[in-house]
Amino acid sequence: MWRRRLRFLLDLFVLGCVGPARPLTAAKIAGCYTFERRDSVAEPLGFELPDTVRLDSLPNRTPDGRLNAIAPLRLELISRRPDEGRDTLRLDARHVVPWPPAWQGYYTLLGWRFAAPDSVTVVYHANMSDSWRLGLRARADSLIGVAVMYSDVVTATPKQIALAGRRIACGAGAT
Repeated sequence: MWRRRLRFLLDLFVLGCVGPARPLTAAKIAGCYTFERRDSVAEPLGFELPDTVRLDSLPNRTPDGRLNAIAPLRLELISRRPDEGRDTLRLDARHVVPWPPAWQGYYTLLGWRFAAPDSVTVVYHANMSDSWRLGLRARADSLIGVAVMYSDVVTATPKQIALAGRRIACGAGAT
């Protein structure tokens, strides 16, 4: 366990020290990434965050066909964190639904955009529930940065998690 943490910290340090990067294109950054997070055991914030995502170079459109201004490029959530707790909500005497719901039902807006020539912003927006904005700097085959949680309840200090994503092969589950 300590070796994984040391590797994570070394990756953050080494990749963060690399000089200015060439401007990215959607085709260069598109692909599947698996993320490792550093949230505390006392307050595990990352339960809602997916483990694996696919950043797509195709446009992310609104239901009426316009390009989404907040997250103009598509994102697909592929897998959940293995230790995520699953629960149910009782709607009435006969109906029970899983909680949290499937990704496509939980997040109303998924996508990504360029924030700078070497950085991207990833958005997992859940309307009036906990949402996430990831600020990631691209280095080699990695995305390194911070996930910031936001919701309709505004706090003075937003909750944050350091994270690092590495590119992986997109499996059969990724479309």
